[in-house]
Amino acid sequence: MANMTSIGKFEDTVFDIKRETYYIRTEVDGTVITDETLPLPEIEFKSTVKLHGTFARVAYDGIFLKVYSKGSKITPMKDNAGFAMFVQKNEDYFTEKLNDLFENSIRRDGSIIEVSLMGEFAGPGIQKNTGINKLLKKSFFVFGVKYTSVNYDEDTTEGSWEKNPKEIIEKFTDPEKGIYNLFDFETKKFVIDFNDPKEAYNKINEYILKVDKECPVARELGYIGVGEGGVFVGYNNNQRYIFKVKGESHSKGTKEKQPKVKDPLEQVKQELAEKVTPVCRLNQGIQEVADLNNGGRLEIKMMGNIIKWVLNDVIKEETQGFVEYDLEIKDIQKYISNITRDYIKAEILREALGGSGE
Repeated sequence: MANMTSIGKFEDTVFDIKRETYYIRTEVDGTVITDETLPLPEIEFKSTVKLHGTFARVAYDGIFLKVYSKGSKITPMKDNAGFAMFVQKNEDYFTEKLNDLFENSIRRDGSIIEVSLMGEFAGPGIQKNTGINKLLKKSFFVFGVKYTSVNYDEDTTEGSWEKNPKEIIEKFTDPEKGIYNLFDFETKKFVIDFNDPKEAYNKINEYILKVDKECPVARELGYIGVGEGGVFVGYNNNQRYIFKVKGESHSKGTKEKQPKVKDPLEQVKQELAEKVTPVCRLNQGIQEVADLNNGGRLEIKMMGNIIKWVLNDVIKEETQGFVEYDLEIKDIQKYISNITRDYIKAEILREALGGSGE
């Protein structure tokens, strides 16, 4: 229950909607029957600004507060960017507010076992190169409320997201404590017709270009700087769909150009590798492996683990992009490794020469 699943790209959402809409049934022999003549839905997506911080979650089970990063439970002794310490400092506040939410959310069968506030912990020392990093203190920007319940008949545990979390999150908002409702800042609505999504997606990209130039959240708080992107959430037949679109202005580093290869197919592989290794992904790999949010530093011995992280992230987020190239990750693995290796070497040299990247 601790993990936060990664947010996919727009093309992943298109793929999921097509798969679910076209599906008819599965035969006894395992044959999947589909109907690709069925019309795809039109869905309204609401956006919030994607902040360049670190995922943070505080949960309550009726007795205890529990604090999580994206991948694991954290404590003040084993923290992530100081979020567990932040929650401990405001323990009474979170306990009182979450207890009210917990009690008001208990199902008739008593099945609710946990309520969670999901958000981004951002501010000084957490990531770099965006407007939100200029805040004077680290702050918790809440974007979601999730309920975890148990089906005792099937012995399963599942979570459901609050569809309209703004009013609930508002009860937790306290700027003096550094707790914000992300929906109080700039939001947008985009209606996407998945039979022909290009027009809507072009409008989304136009919006992201504006966020990329100036973060709306930072601006409203009195700071000027670039933004990271946007997160888009929509519902259809009680199914939640979510995707992200990123800008890249916050990534000030540059990649070395890889030497061109003569073989046309190998050149295509190299071009795809360049496409799936933007500077923001390389920086995130360094950030995660070197644990920069918690005082770590980049070292050459981390190279293998960073390359592994980048490869896994490409597999996780870029699978649909491989289809048009008729390639697999194994086909471009060496090019991704070379790009990542060269970038790490350049970053280590830049740090040694006193470059801050700010």
